[in-house]
Amino acid sequence: MAGGTGKTSLVATLGRALSASGERVLLTDATSHGLLPYYFGASELRHGVVRTFCPPLGSTDAPINMVSYEVPAQPTDPAAQDWLIDDLARNSRGLQRVVLDLGPSAAWLAQRLAQLNSVLIVPVAPDMNSVISLGTVEKFFSGITDGQGRRVQAALPAGTV
Repeated sequence: MAGGTGKTSLVATLGRALSASGERVLLTDATSHGLLPYYFGASELRHGVVRTFCPPLGSTDAPINMVSYEVPAQPTDPAAQDWLIDDLARNSRGLQRVVLDLGPSAAWLAQRLAQLNSVLIVPVAPDMNSVISLGTVEKFFSGITDGQGRRVQAALPAGTV
């Protein structure tokens, strides 16, 4: 989805909900604007640094870990792609969930993450443009296999045709 559609708000809200249920989560901002840390009170953006945002005193919520990356549209160097995937895997060790905020130019990253046997949520707006784009989403993931060699399947939202 394009910028301004609510992806970052969705990631922040999902992170808070998972934290409220006691799950240890890593939120990852891989967008060009890097606004996700500000939802949790950050005063600056720090690329590549894992930060922990603690819940308010008296809360039983789990702390939220967060990292921001500068993600090029399509790195020409395969080692750059491998480094980002490896760093994300290293930063998520011991955590229960990883939620990523990806910009529309980071399609390569979504493909690589699908290969890791991940669950990918592709938010769509309740409008005709999004309904029309569901076929494109299915095609995007159609040739990808996960870490166990299974084909990645796109799961359409309930109620779609």
